[in-house]
Amino acid sequence: MQILLERKGQLFFLLLAVVYVILSINSIAYGGDFEVYLDAAERLQRKENIYTAPYFKGLQYYYSPLFAFVLIPFSSNWFISEFLWLLLSGLLFVRTCFLIRHYFDLSVLSRKEVVLWMGILTI
Repeated sequence: MQILLERKGQLFFLLLAVVYVILSINSIAYGGDFEVYLDAAERLQRKENIYTAPYFKGLQYYYSPLFAFVLIPFSSNWFISEFLWLLLSGLLFVRTCFLIRHYFDLSVLSRKEVVLWMGILTI
């Protein structure tokens, strides 16, 4: 019985990972904030002002020039850079969930309350 539960957990985690990769690729196709960061990195590399128009897709860059400077090596291939960024975000989210389960005593909560907490954390 324990082996069956482990396999179900592994299958669920694998399914969740596949769904996350598909959603990441979809996010890359339609664009997002990370493209604004990469555009600022390219503009900084060309020694242009990253805070003035024209803005990328109408979105202005507000962050530090240091952040744009750090992203310069990643601005040559936007798809791979954004995909790696989204994967890193997903992995950090999973790590955060594991840390929460480790440091907080969730045994005092019902299963419904644990699901509610995890739902609140994802918002």
